[in-house]
Amino acid sequence: MQHILLDIIPIHENHTELALAKNFLTTLKEYGIESKILAVTSDNAANMIAFGKHLSKMLSDECNNNEFMHFICAAHILNLAVQAGMKLISEPIEKTRKFSSKIKNS
Repeated sequence: MQHILLDIIPIHENHTELALAKNFLTTLKEYGIESKILAVTSDNAANMIAFGKHLSKMLSDECNNNEFMHFICAAHILNLAVQAGMKLISEPIEKTRKFSSKIKNS
């Protein structure tokens, strides 16, 4: 299994799911790998989830690639969950630190 960076594509239009999918597919076709690509991983932004659906349909319709799958990054989701959790408990942690510091200094 291999993973490589194929290209960095400047997109001068809105980053809509359709624009992203079209540009991505163009790059895949330039390298001749549109029928070989198995998966793409992205964050879980709404436009990226829709991008995965559009790209999957485009690959299926235009390139006969029915094996393609779009994955959202589990590490990104875990990071978002931890950050949200830390916001919920940051006040009790700060109070505990101050209390501990007062006891230590007394």
